[in-house]
Amino acid sequence: MKRLLACLCLASLITPAGASAACPPPPPAVRDIRANSYYSDAAGSIIDPALHAQYKRNIDPITDFHRRVLERADAFVATGDIAQARCTIDWLSAWAQGGALLGALINERGNQANYIQKWTLAGLAMASFKVRSQLTPADHALLDPWLKAQAERSLAFWDDARHKRNNHLYWTGLAVAATAAATDDATLWGRARSIYDEALAHIAADGTLEMEMARAGRALHYHNYALMPLAAMAELAHSRHEDWYARGDGRLLRLADKVTDGVLDPAWFVEQTGKRQELPAEGYLGWSVLLADQPLRNRDKLQALAARGPFFNAQMGGNPALTRQSARNQP
Repeated sequence: MKRLLACLCLASLITPAGASAACPPPPPAVRDIRANSYYSDAAGSIIDPALHAQYKRNIDPITDFHRRVLERADAFVATGDIAQARCTIDWLSAWAQGGALLGALINERGNQANYIQKWTLAGLAMASFKVRSQLTPADHALLDPWLKAQAERSLAFWDDARHKRNNHLYWTGLAVAATAAATDDATLWGRARSIYDEALAHIAADGTLEMEMARAGRALHYHNYALMPLAAMAELAHSRHEDWYARGDGRLLRLADKVTDGVLDPAWFVEQTGKRQELPAEGYLGWSVLLADQPLRNRDKLQALAARGPFFNAQMGGNPALTRQSARNQP
């Protein structure tokens, strides 16, 4: 943290590139994260509309910044336009200068502020990773400590043994993996790998996750949601010349097969839970792009899902096809 503060003080002397019509000025940095859980039942399957509206009011400034930064980073990967990369870096730098997301975590119901921290970090770190070829030493000196401080804070959440090590742990893993990839931090990469391996150990022989099966009518949704960060982590591993798809005797592929079957026909999840299942939204299916060339049991079905793209999901790091391009083009 001392290093971060020193970098932030230095950053106050740096004048960002001038804003233009192509790169509008970034919104003010949001330091504190205030958020509330919006479920009305113990299983976390029924959304309370009033609580959800309150949640969105609190976090919209963060999610809007998150999305817009990734759109710029993806535009750079897709087109090679350096102005898009510079705009991404300038926006990230402005929030780093303001100590964004490192203030108070205000949980009004549940641990939602902690969750917002890791979800946002996953996307912002992925944006930094995607424009890494354009980062100067001064950019790294500002951005890296800011991202790492958020990663350490996200990891610290799991020091409390009362927290369920379910999909939320996996999203922390992606946040840490993306930070490690963006900053070339071997220690953080090792911690991300440990989380990934723990997640694989949670996947049963039939491809299910016990804790996500308990989510009643959202069991399928949360199996899909748990798969998203794991697929993105496996893809990021290519940037470090590691094959994570094959780790754990292919357990990730078992989960992908189960989710693919469920998305196309949720009858099995309905039978097992006794509840009608909520299908994942289209933007949550980007993992299919990353897994489309893997030796899955139902590969044809998965490729049909992938063909529904292009996809964009900010928590997962933007467009997964462009994440793949970035990860596999690293030296």
